[in-house]
Amino acid sequence: MRRLVLASVLVTAIAAPAFASDQLALQLGVEPGMYSTTDLMRLTNAREDGDTQREKFILGGGSEIISTQSIDTHANGQFVQQLGVEPGMFSTLDLMRLTNAREDGDLQREKFILNGGYGPTE
Repeated sequence: MRRLVLASVLVTAIAAPAFASDQLALQLGVEPGMYSTTDLMRLTNAREDGDTQREKFILGGGSEIISTQSIDTHANGQFVQQLGVEPGMFSTLDLMRLTNAREDGDLQREKFILNGGYGPTE
């Protein structure tokens, strides 16, 4: 009798994650078994965040090419607003460097970054 109970518990423990994954897939409107639980969670997060490019990437099996320029523009929106610079003119790294320069009070480095890394800093 113990073996039967143990076997039942073991089968349930193994089947439960697959069942949960299939349920999540159905809720997301995708075919059960096509995506890992991790991918389904990423898809859920992408949809909650309204990130259609990430959603397409996941649904495409990770093979779709995504423009990094559009991602940078979206991700850098807050940086751009806080720094008062023109959108799309600076990379994420440049925006972080500009933030650090301003926090450090380093006007030379700030001017250098704002000039695109060219020309005099004075």
